[in-house]
Amino acid sequence: QKELESLGFNMKSKKNNEIEINGIPNDNREYNINFIIDELIQNFKDTGIKNINIKDQIANSLSKQMAIKSGQFLQKEEINIIVEEIFNCTPNKLTPDGKKIMTEIDIKEIDKKF
Repeated sequence: QKELESLGFNMKSKKNNEIEINGIPNDNREYNINFIIDELIQNFKDTGIKNINIKDQIANSLSKQMAIKSGQFLQKEEINIIVEEIFNCTPNKLTPDGKKIMTEIDIKEIDKKF
């Protein structure tokens, strides 16, 4: 609870293992707070609270919600910014879920396909 409050959540414990959320971080974006809290709770259940970095978990949850969805139309400028940011990423280039965001394909492999 202290960690979440330091991130801008206003909450209090209730009876029957319930919590009441009275305030969320203010950054003018719409987030599904239920999704974030549910994901945190599930991660606590899966790995134990000592193995969870709450700030990282919230960042991962927010990035999932803000991700560009399949079929979503983007302007050319938006695409260029995304490509530039990908190439400026750290070497591991993974999603918060650990999936690759890009892979290198040798020109010989491309030639085999055409």
